[in-house]
Parts: sequence; structure tokens; C-alpha cells
Amino acid sequence: MFVADLNQALYIDGSKCMTKEDMFEAFSDVLDFPDYFSNNWDSFEEIINDLDLGNKNIILLNAELILHEDEESFELLSDILHQANGEQTYTFHYLAAY
Repeated sequence: MFVADLNQALYIDGSKCMTKEDMFEAFSDVLDFPDYFSNNWDSFEEIINDLDLGNKNIILLNAELILHEDEESFELLSDILHQANGEQTYTFHYLAAY
């Protein structure tokens, strides 16, 4: 069972992450990416691994919609977030509507 302190959570809506460009924008907005973010996977991975979010939980709502028509990009995203979960103090969680 997943239990989180909701005061320590940030939320990213998967319905706003259906394309790679939209996904980059949603993560950048919610996680307050720096201005030098370049909207590509290398820049995304670097910033995800350099974030200073403390012990926050990042909840990916409607996760089944994230990049749902781009399996290759979804696999890249999953790999990056899985790596961050193993190395950072903050944690990404996927929550699907079904």
C-alpha cells in the first residue's frame, strides 16, 4: 500500500503528458526546471538527477496516458525516473486511473 504525506507531494497529470513535448513542459512546470532546460532527453535526465526536492513524492496521475502513443519515449522516461528513484531522496510514483 502506498502512503504519502500529501504536503510533501507534487502532482503531474499524465493527461497533459501525451506527447514528448507536452511531457517535458509538464515536468518542467511542476518541478521548476531551470531556464537552460533544452527539451531533450539528455537535458531532462541531467535535470531530474540534479533536482533538489528534498523528500518529496512526485505523483504521476493518470500514468497510463503518459506518452501513451510513444512506447520508446515512455521506456526512456521510465528508465530515467527509475534511476532517480534509486539515487535521490525524492520519489516518483505512478498512479493509473484503472
